[in-house]
Amino acid sequence: MSSIREIVTRQFIGKGKGKTALKHLTSLNTLKHVFMVNPTSQVLNCDSKYLWLTKSVLLEGMPQVYDKQLAEATVKRLSSYLHKSILHTKQYQIDPKQRSKAEFFAQGLLQDILRIFWSINPLDQHPYMTKASLAYRPSVAAYWTRSNEIFQIEDHPTYVLRCKYPLGKFADPIKEEIKPTSYLPVGDLGLFKRQIHLMNFPGYKIGNPLPYIHTQIIIDRKSCTREQRIARGIMSAFAQLISHAMHKDRTLGQALEHPLCCQTILTDGQQFTFMCYQLNTLNTNATWKGLVNMAWTSDSMNLFYDHSEEDMTINEECLQHIAQFLNNKPVPFKNVKKSVASSEAAV
Repeated sequence: MSSIREIVTRQFIGKGKGKTALKHLTSLNTLKHVFMVNPTSQVLNCDSKYLWLTKSVLLEGMPQVYDKQLAEATVKRLSSYLHKSILHTKQYQIDPKQRSKAEFFAQGLLQDILRIFWSINPLDQHPYMTKASLAYRPSVAAYWTRSNEIFQIEDHPTYVLRCKYPLGKFADPIKEEIKPTSYLPVGDLGLFKRQIHLMNFPGYKIGNPLPYIHTQIIIDRKSCTREQRIARGIMSAFAQLISHAMHKDRTLGQALEHPLCCQTILTDGQQFTFMCYQLNTLNTNATWKGLVNMAWTSDSMNLFYDHSEEDMTINEECLQHIAQFLNNKPVPFKNVKKSVASSEAAV
């Protein structure tokens, strides 16, 4: 008797190419055996495995789209206010080194950073702030195909900042060939299969006037190494963007005429990692050379050192990254140019 994988593969190949085959593979009216993907992972080389799973490439450095002069002006004012905020939190004996209180410390710190930034920046310079929303732990669900297998993810980022317009692209889309891997997802990634109806939910309801993600902030104390933090950021941003694209009537197997972008901040309350992700294509099933999704990440850095009244110092490099992310203005649709030719829009 043929295995489920052989049947699905034979159906996929036999039904033709492109949209028709993917539509048959991911039809929503039947139960599917899918791999459930955890946003966090502690397996070896989980960053490279999640890059393969999302058909992404990790590029060096950060995108060259940020206004450093504007960020430097914001950092000076942020630093003095933030110093007082951390000391005030410390007086209430919320110690970030105590695991039971670490998340409370991180949440209070992040809320203070956002309040301070909104209060010291004039709205005429940042008009998008007047039409933005901040969601707390929204539910995000997405599914996609890779190497003729179906994958499903459910995620709950801590904070998600949404706007009326999308962020501008970080870079021009690129084409690469991501070589097939020799490992099986169920083995190396610790995934398991469930029989479910496929789910796609971008974290907001139909008709929301602020649907585009600007920045997501994730409090993550499970990811201990750099590769684990990279894997967490890539998978969470990928889930956000692919669920949004499919919510806007895009289908698997298509390239996006306008890439979707997301900024991600991962933190445990003291150490911060900044990531950018650009979704260029929904054709994740293909293994040949073609459009790939793109990710960037900074080095991990502490926001402050020795949080005591006498010798606590604020890391201005970390603050500059925060200011650059929040100062990044969305781009109205009339100013957005197509990045993919119409002939390449559907694969």
